Amino acid sequence: MIIISLVCSKGGVGKTTTAAALAAYLHVKKKKNVLMLDVDSQASLSKHVGVNTPDITLDEIILQDRTPKKAIVKTSCGDIIPAGIGLAGIDLVIGANSNALETIINDVGGNYDYIIIDTPPSFSCLSVAAITLSQAVIIPVTPQYLSLEGLQQILSNWDAKNLLGVLPTMVDRRKRVTNEVLALYKKHLGGMLYKAEIRQNVKLEEAPSHGKSIFEYAPRSTGAKCYEDFAKETLRRINRCQN
Repeated sequence: MIIISLVCSKGGVGKTTTAAALAAYLHVKKKKNVLMLDVDSQASLSKHVGVNTPDITLDEIILQDRTPKKAIVKTSCGDIIPAGIGLAGIDLVIGANSNALETIINDVGGNYDYIIIDTPPSFSCLSVAAITLSQAVIIPVTPQYLSLEGLQQILSNWDAKNLLGVLPTMVDRRKRVTNEVLALYKKHLGGMLYKAEIRQNVKLEEAPSHGKSIFEYAPRSTGAKCYEDFAKETLRRINRCQN
């Protein structure tokens, strides 16, 4: 079982789209058993894969001692434990030292090859737990100067030994600032910067409203090609870390 977390302290960087695409690639194209954990109270990943009214949510498992196995919903992108609004204030309830996420993974994780965790755009206790539990952490970033500052803030807050890489998203190579910022990323990050990059593509914006991954919604689109390149590079990076 390999746990992969998508992490960024800034919203609107394509983190959830990346989580859904990676899960879909592993489940559909590589025939792996995949479990997604939606740890964001906005439940964006849950909605992205078509789960809008779940019976049991992650916050109910933690706060009401509901059974994790009964919360799992099957989707075309893999299984998911969906998020609920109760996650918004969960830090105040369970505290920073809670092992709730680890308990859930220990309970159901044995059935899966990969667990993909979509974290909220903040350093909540569950975000920190996800980072700690993961063998691989991926940080999506947009090619903007403010994103570079946000990335430096993330990296200064935790030991980045399990950082698999930083993924450029919403890339528009026609813009001068895009090329300038990506050059800065390369200078500061070196091999930690993904070679794959996610180009701006309207199909990526449309797919969530249909409850589908980009591979289902527009398999021949630029977005699908970008995410396939990303997923393949992710597997190569994981293999290198394991060898």
